[in-house]
Order: sequence, then structure tokens, then C-alpha cells
Amino acid sequence: MNKMNYSQDMIARFWSKVNYPGNDRDCWEWLAYYNFCGYGQFFIAKGQKISAHRFSWEFYNGPITNRLNVLHKCDNPLCCNPEHLFLGTTFDNSKDMVQKGRSARGSLQGNSKLSETDVVDIKRRIKAGESNSSIGQLYSVSPVTISGIRIGKNWNSVVI
Repeated sequence: MNKMNYSQDMIARFWSKVNYPGNDRDCWEWLAYYNFCGYGQFFIAKGQKISAHRFSWEFYNGPITNRLNVLHKCDNPLCCNPEHLFLGTTFDNSKDMVQKGRSARGSLQGNSKLSETDVVDIKRRIKAGESNSSIGQLYSVSPVTISGIRIGKNWNSVVI
């Protein structure tokens, strides 16, 4: 432990802000300040802060190299349990998010022009034999977008 040689005062301040459930299985939740994304923030010095889960990782495992991120197995941004943390790249983080079904899909995606109701109608029109161009014109999207729906590349979460 304390692979970073943090001072006893800093360690005491950190652990005073963590809800330790008495075991290493459950999440150790951060109780103090957190940012707009929900990640705990620990002020290590005036004007200097570090993510609480990152501090915990470094405390138990040492410095983080290669600009890696500290990711959560538990998907709880307030968790500081080192057993729930692992290192990865930004790509690894995105892949983990998609695999766990946490990425925005359908009309929740910021640049979506279609709604789930639109896609149901589009899929019905596709089944009826309408062309990608005619359906695209009707919904003000490109034929390529309709083709993506047709082949199941896009909007495969909408089933009719």
C-alpha cells in the first residue's frame, strides 16, 4: 500500500471521504465533492485535484504511465475500490461502455434525425419494397442512412 508515498495527513483526509463497507467486494463510494460527470474529486493541495478513483489506484498500485485512464468494472463513478478499477486507453473505455450497453442509442444520440417511431415506419416501408431514395426523401435523410437501416447496420435496436 501507499505506493506513492503520500503523507499520512493526505491519506487520512482521503479515507475520511470514502464510505468503506467493511469488505473488498462492494463499492467504496466517495462521499465528498464530485464533478459534473459524477466522478469523485479529491483536492490534494490548494488548486490541485485528482479523481478519487485515480488517487485510490495510485495509492494501491503506483504511478499511472502512458496517459492511461482508470476505468471502473462496476460502472460506479463514485467507487474507489481498487478491486473494481483497471487501467485502459480512451478506446478501451469507449469499447467497455458499448459492451456494457451504456452508449447512447437511437434518438438519444445527439445527432439523430430520426425517432424510433420513424424507424418503425421506415422498416415497414423497406419490407413493402420502397426504395432507399424515396424513403430517404420522405424523412430528409440520405439513401445511405436508409441502406444502413435496411442491412441492420443502424437502428438494429428497433424491431418491428
